[in-house]
Amino acid sequence: MTYEQVGAVMLDPEPPNVGVARRFLRQHLDGSGLDDKVVDTAELLTSELVTNAILHASSPVEVRVGLGSGARVAVRDDNGQDPVRRDHSENSVAGRGLELVELLATGYGVDRDGGEGKTVWFTVGQREQSSLGIDPRCEGSWVSEQSSPAPSTTRVELLGMPVARYDDMREQNEALLRECTLTRLTERPGAGPRASEISAADRARISVVRAFLEQRAQFPVDQTPEFMDVLVDVEDADVQGFENMVEIFAHVDKLSERSRLLALPASPQVRALRDWTFGEVINQMHGNKPTRWTESRVS
Repeated sequence: MTYEQVGAVMLDPEPPNVGVARRFLRQHLDGSGLDDKVVDTAELLTSELVTNAILHASSPVEVRVGLGSGARVAVRDDNGQDPVRRDHSENSVAGRGLELVELLATGYGVDRDGGEGKTVWFTVGQREQSSLGIDPRCEGSWVSEQSSPAPSTTRVELLGMPVARYDDMREQNEALLRECTLTRLTERPGAGPRASEISAADRARISVVRAFLEQRAQFPVDQTPEFMDVLVDVEDADVQGFENMVEIFAHVDKLSERSRLLALPASPQVRALRDWTFGEVINQMHGNKPTRWTESRVS
């Protein structure tokens, strides 16, 4: 299926530009012949993907709109990390953008352009139905269309990871990183971590999240262990990202303690697990042996 590009816009990584992207989309889809509900869906999904790009890539974001038997929206940023669809508790309010794309789009995927960035795209609506009633390019998963050479990695062993507490930690980490990014955009220059540092830290963090979720999924839901050894193949280039992470969360903890963030300060249990997790990755990537988690680490 082909789509003719009808518009493109470059946006700075600033929260108000999510609204600019929505208006840009409306400008090109209103009056296009698409059903109003389809346009509404495209507007919602564009908002989610642009928000993700601003928060996680911290780079200029390009939005492209195409029309064919429906609409195709593509959002490009300079973060080479593939999107990760994360599991969340019922009370989680963040990070559900990819779930919405999977539920509402007729097609979606990730394109590589040969550089450091990526383009996340989706399609919605059809003025001409295909034989299956869906976009034939629907990949059904968040994967790259083109493969790239395997990066150099180090096997990290996170031994005895407390499963339920890690779930709590990763959800809070995501919320805190989002707020840290938004706070950085409104603070004076030099007041906090740079955008590139937050982006590198988030890419590194996701490698552990991905490994944890994949390995936990091997157990039936009613047989999930209390503790689990998590094996992570960490890209050697990400060691700086994990070192950034330690400094970023020290900064974020201070902000939350001063009530500068909506998220509550991390509990001593979560902080202890966070320090152990990032510390283990950094130490093992520098050649040290793994150290098992123990509850005695919680002070």
